[in-house]
Amino acid sequence: MTGKLRLPSLNALRVFHAVAQHKSFRQAADELLVTPQAVGQQIKLLEDTLQVTLFERKGRSIELTESAILLSHYVKAGFD
Repeated sequence: MTGKLRLPSLNALRVFHAVAQHKSFRQAADELLVTPQAVGQQIKLLEDTLQVTLFERKGRSIELTESAILLSHYVKAGFD
């Protein structure tokens, strides 16, 4: 094995879960009691770690990509 496996942080997954549920960085931030910028940083970190795009940003709205939909099933099962 040549590369080191990088696992996402639990915090990044928790933030992802909130964003996926609300489909909003601001609403996720309100739920988590952090700023929308902090949410964006955690999502960027998660995207970099997984090397995928999780959300399509369209103005003020966001849509989950296929990768995000798949990930959300696993994360939801882990948090429930």
